[in-house]
Amino acid sequence: MPSWIHMAGLFAALGCFLSTGPAHAELLERDLAMPGDAAITFDTLSEREWLDLPLTTNLSYLDVTQGVDNTWYAEGWRYATSDEVCALFEAYGAVPTPCPLLGYQVNVAPIDVVLSLQSLFGVTDVRAPGQQRAGGFFDDGPQNSWIGWASITQSYWEPKDGFEVELDDIPLNEEGPLWGNFLVRQYAGTAYVIDDFRGNHETLEDEPSVALAPVLGGERDLHPGSDSASLAVEDGTLTVELPAASSSGADGSIFYDGIDESEIRTDDGLRGFGLTGGGRFDRLSLAIDGATGRFHVQIQVWAESDGSEIYESPVIDEVDPDAPIALDVPLTEFAFIDVEQTGMIAVTFESEEEVPVRIEASSLTLAPEPTATAPAIVSLTALGILSRLARRRSG
Repeated sequence: MPSWIHMAGLFAALGCFLSTGPAHAELLERDLAMPGDAAITFDTLSEREWLDLPLTTNLSYLDVTQGVDNTWYAEGWRYATSDEVCALFEAYGAVPTPCPLLGYQVNVAPIDVVLSLQSLFGVTDVRAPGQQRAGGFFDDGPQNSWIGWASITQSYWEPKDGFEVELDDIPLNEEGPLWGNFLVRQYAGTAYVIDDFRGNHETLEDEPSVALAPVLGGERDLHPGSDSASLAVEDGTLTVELPAASSSGADGSIFYDGIDESEIRTDDGLRGFGLTGGGRFDRLSLAIDGATGRFHVQIQVWAESDGSEIYESPVIDEVDPDAPIALDVPLTEFAFIDVEQTGMIAVTFESEEEVPVRIEASSLTLAPEPTATAPAIVSLTALGILSRLARRRSG
């Protein structure tokens, strides 16, 4: 949001909080559609972009997630969770205790801090002079048919300036001109995070599908395709255990198909997500941190109107944990479908070894073309040894 207060002024106002908060925490303005629009706030602590709230007024949760009169999900934005909103407010202001709350409460903060953050995120509602707020919805997944509400408030209902975060208070079809939606995009450097495997998750019978953030579409489905295969996510690591292969091989998959509370694949659950991020990304990148034997990876992308296309890697040899690799898959490998209308992504690990194979990975991202200053990591594409062995199309 174009600020009436310069960023230097913002940090002067927030100095007392930043000096006692996490190191290197900053909020930076970024442009969205044109130079100078300052419609994005970037949090250096979480590497997360926040969209200005006034851009999503008059849009309900259902409008945003289904692409009704907007393309925010297709451009890579998703709903922030209560944990993410609470962490933002805690780093730069003040939060209720506990956060979020089940009811209304404003945690008091200095007025200059409140006004500075309102100027960044955008005021959505002015009740009277000196009474205004920057408010919007957040979402914690499919627990029920309600979403949450948060705001940066200046003396709106009572003479208090501060922050409020209320859990599960708003119906999914609620919309209006006085509030927006807290939408975020997660980054790791210049890459967009599809999944950084921080939300713990196992392929248990009662929990094959878990709503999480930051995960593309808000949910990850783990599916062991073979008997005795398992997939688990813990503390930033995906672990795939493939048994000794039978005549048909051994495999296990991850599905990203939006929040549907089911491990059954939904081909249109991402509702037209754009993989290029408006032209910023040209590849999918899977960070593989270790493997005890030979395996290969299939990545399948479904487009809403074109069916699907499969990329299949060559066989990848044992990976030394001290020498991780990046499996880079250019988006041009999916040339026969519209990757700007993605409905689902599946990543499958397969082995034909006669002994069990354990694979560890740390992230799946959308990335720009590597530069000379990129971190040193072995890229199969860069070495010229990663070529498509199979391209299959299904309707």
